[in-house]
Amino acid sequence: MDTHRTEMILIKTFSVFYVLSLLLDVVSAKLYLSHQSEAKPENEYLTVLCRDIETGEAVSWKGPKSRPLGEKTIPKVSITSHGAQLIFDKLRKQDSGTYTCKSKRESAEFSLSVEDPIETAIENPDHSQIYKTHRIQSSAVPRTKIYTKLPPTSNTFRHTPTPIFTPTAGPITFYDTPEVQQGEELSTIVLRCTASATVTWLVDGEDVKGPKYEIIQDGLVINNLSKEDANKTYICKAVNEASGTWKDRMITLKVVHKPRLPPDTPYRRYMKTEEVYGYYNSWINLTCEVEASPPPTFKWFDNNRRKKIGHEQNDTFYKSILRFQLTKETMGTYKCQASNTHGMLEIIFEVSNGTQPYPPTSMQLKKAEAHSLHLEIEEPDQVDSKMNNTDFRVEYRPYSENETEWEAETFALSEDKTYMLTGLHSKTEYEVRAATVNQAGISEFTNTSIFETLNFAPQISSSYLVHLICVLFNIYVYSSQTNFH
Repeated sequence: MDTHRTEMILIKTFSVFYVLSLLLDVVSAKLYLSHQSEAKPENEYLTVLCRDIETGEAVSWKGPKSRPLGEKTIPKVSITSHGAQLIFDKLRKQDSGTYTCKSKRESAEFSLSVEDPIETAIENPDHSQIYKTHRIQSSAVPRTKIYTKLPPTSNTFRHTPTPIFTPTAGPITFYDTPEVQQGEELSTIVLRCTASATVTWLVDGEDVKGPKYEIIQDGLVINNLSKEDANKTYICKAVNEASGTWKDRMITLKVVHKPRLPPDTPYRRYMKTEEVYGYYNSWINLTCEVEASPPPTFKWFDNNRRKKIGHEQNDTFYKSILRFQLTKETMGTYKCQASNTHGMLEIIFEVSNGTQPYPPTSMQLKKAEAHSLHLEIEEPDQVDSKMNNTDFRVEYRPYSENETEWEAETFALSEDKTYMLTGLHSKTEYEVRAATVNQAGISEFTNTSIFETLNFAPQISSSYLVHLICVLFNIYVYSSQTNFH
């Protein structure tokens, strides 16, 4: 009898553990945020680190109103070996709000308030900063003091020794240790950190090693600074051996450099020339995109150094677009000039007249699934010998009486002539149309066709099916043992 009772207890325990193993898949991971909230004045630099400290899985950032953030947004996101950094190159009032870091199972929020620097200084002056005073001369109003924050001190290599602090048993205090420091690319700099205790350094969680790094009395020397150094995590660790206490200070390094072409551009030289084609009365978009720190200022010129007529818009701090309609008068050479305090880059655009492509010969539905449509699109028979076709642009939207905005996908021409729209709703009719793309622009669209996705049939993964069978089997064995006794 005792043997059977023991068996039943073991079976019940085994079943409980299997159920718990299913639940483990939804246990939340822990997210680490370097800041929970910040109140900063305009035009300052700020970075917030988010990482999954349990699983190390990738995390993502969303801004106010759930706007996805990435490498080319404002603010931008930089993915490092220690997580995702949310980077504000120059804080603006409209950056205020709540930002959300998300993993697959959890989310964490960071609250930002960006204020006017003068109002911040008057209402709540930070005595750890240095301010200079101006007086407004006016007979109509009393003289008023306005506090303006002085620029940070230069962070170049220094040979001047800083005071030596003797470790004590009291609380650890950091001196001359800004949380955000900067240096110029290819230079040698010192990350400043001094404390009332013995100081050591960690870079990306590891002890520093030469010849790249050297620990000196007032900080960490970094040789041959590169943009990759800005993506690393620098920890200044102060250890008080007398009391056995320690304190960390995380330092963000900002690497400044002159404007340059992004790494994914086809040309890598100081002056870039790009050929741009259009056809008469079509709209031309000249896109000037660079990497720069601090953000650059853009200017557009023609051959005579006069600013061209057209609509100029800056999508981000790092991209400027000149938009105009192509005519005989607007054809020619354009120059984009991107500059900051560290240098300048010029990009040349040669705008010429081309030929508008012909639309696709046909578009048919090859296969429909619950969330995708497989299309077969035929290239046009007529092709300009100088303007090769490069892509198809496919636009689609749910079919309804209330017309909605078209969504679009661009596909490079494929030999099998098959192109797949994904992420669609099941059992839904879609309006679909296609156009041909070449160097000069886009063709007219084909007639609109209506295609329907299939009904969704849920599927159970094999791993969950095995778990479920094991649980049911143990319940069956337990029931059999109970009925037997």
